[in-house]
Amino acid sequence: MSSLSEQLAGKREERRDDEGRCTEEGESASSFIEFVTADDRVHGFAYSQLMNYRLEKIPDSEHKSDAPQDRLQLFFSTHDVTLTGWRLREFLRLLREGRVAAVRTGDPRYANLRKNPPFVVSITVEAVGKK
Repeated sequence: MSSLSEQLAGKREERRDDEGRCTEEGESASSFIEFVTADDRVHGFAYSQLMNYRLEKIPDSEHKSDAPQDRLQLFFSTHDVTLTGWRLREFLRLLREGRVAAVRTGDPRYANLRKNPPFVVSITVEAVGKK
């Protein structure tokens, strides 16, 4: 049995490891993907509902060094989900493999804490036909 101080140190290390991480990968192929927006709402969609997606560079990011570089639009049968952030091409690889279990936004100051993982600063979820 570990001491309380060891348990607290472990929890701090877990939190530190999560800083700069916006995606949660499943152990195996997931059947659902969750999007956690800045207001802490959780939107879940079945992978089978994903019809197509589009990844594009955000033109304004060429002029602002700290602005998100990528925009990824995911088109589900009932909703459109838009992610903005950095390194979203890596997110697409995980998505195609069915390994993304959840996506949440992160504070932009942590965007470069980790060099490889995708980093998401905003998530918008809109019902189809509401635009």
